[in-house]
Amino acid sequence: MSAIMAAPFRGHGPDRTRLSCRRLRLRGVSCGFTRPAELGSVIATAGQALLPAVADGRVRPLIDTPWPSIPPPGPPSGSACTGPKERPSSPFPDSRRRPAPGAAEPLRPWRPGIKSHAMRKRVVPMRATFLYEAGDVRVQDAPDPVIEQSTDAVVRVLRSCVCGSDLHPYHTLTAADGPVPMGHEFLGTIEETGSDVSGLKRGDLVVAPFAFADNTCEFCREGLHTSCPNGGFFAAGVGGAQAEAVRVPQARGTLVKLPTDVDPELLPSLLTLADVYGTGYHAAHQARVRPGDSVTVIGDGAVGLLAVLSAKQLGAERIILMGRHKDRTDLGRFFGATDVIAERGEEGIAKVRELTGGHGTRAVLEAVGHMPAYEMAVGAVRPGGVISRVGVPQYEDAPVGFGSLFGPNVTLTGGPAPVRAYIEGLLPAVLDGTVDPGRVFDRTLPLEDTAEGYRAMDRREALKVLITP
Repeated sequence: MSAIMAAPFRGHGPDRTRLSCRRLRLRGVSCGFTRPAELGSVIATAGQALLPAVADGRVRPLIDTPWPSIPPPGPPSGSACTGPKERPSSPFPDSRRRPAPGAAEPLRPWRPGIKSHAMRKRVVPMRATFLYEAGDVRVQDAPDPVIEQSTDAVVRVLRSCVCGSDLHPYHTLTAADGPVPMGHEFLGTIEETGSDVSGLKRGDLVVAPFAFADNTCEFCREGLHTSCPNGGFFAAGVGGAQAEAVRVPQARGTLVKLPTDVDPELLPSLLTLADVYGTGYHAAHQARVRPGDSVTVIGDGAVGLLAVLSAKQLGAERIILMGRHKDRTDLGRFFGATDVIAERGEEGIAKVRELTGGHGTRAVLEAVGHMPAYEMAVGAVRPGGVISRVGVPQYEDAPVGFGSLFGPNVTLTGGPAPVRAYIEGLLPAVLDGTVDPGRVFDRTLPLEDTAEGYRAMDRREALKVLITP
């Protein structure tokens, strides 16, 4: 207490008394004097009141350590000030709030009553994307994510994106079911970790698979992280990644640490590890693509194109890409497609069989999710072959009887990709530039323009949209 009483208050003359009182009032000390002559008795009273707070670290003495300035309060409720909120500027290009890994962090004002380390640094609500109903995407203020469980982490998002699967609710969500948070692909820097999170620390650059998991249960050990009993999917009940920050449950098992000195030009390719690259790889992996194989890929979206890349990596000799958008199929050829078929339906199936001696290919990777794509897969696969589906199916009933799968001994596999199981294996080739899956991003937009990203992808004006908060 003597240290507090002896510490000089900042300011001069009457202002010295006013500033001191303001700080004392913020900490729950009543200051009823109006003349500087009464300052001594107030200091003694303040010392008694503040001693418990000093002992447990909630208040620090004003000795050799200047307090950050406390900005004036905003306009009161009902004020005539109706203009847009000013958002604080930042010297960091990747985020308005968070510094790049390893960079110095600017001093920000303390806020009473907020215990979270991440929340103390926030001066305005974060921005996040919500879908209210079909076609109605809005970016709006949202509460900052906070640690809710000891296994959580809070990640400041550096890159996110719009996924082709986001277009399904974009077409079908009813107003009664909205609004819902959007986005499940992101990479960023850790801002805060729960007490049970080890191996990760504040400032680490990380990428997250679209499904969180503990990475220790029997399913995770088998590489089936999407079935983890302690897991789930981002956006669904957790918070979307098309936002400035996101809470990550099961952080230790979910997040994969990246080099902090990574070239920023690699960030788009690293982001594909969160979903589309891992999902394309899952399609090829589940189909057991092997050297010398013949493969048909249905769909020229980002997942389909990266399924082409994955089949090539696994040694497929002939890769037939079924797609009708030339700019996309040209990228498919760059990734390894040997043939492109623009026709659909029975005509497309006939083209595949024509290229394969009338039999079809041993593996068919279906990356669309609609019934016509499934029917083409059944028609393009040869007897004894495998259909691997990774397009989210928009149907429940499909042909599996004697005339479709059972008779020709065709295997049907696939499902939501456990991309956490593949990230470490795919990462080295991304870091050394052997592969460049980030080429699927053909448009970049700021977070505030996310709705335009949805519209562009829905109109097939963009293949995949990168979002920069």
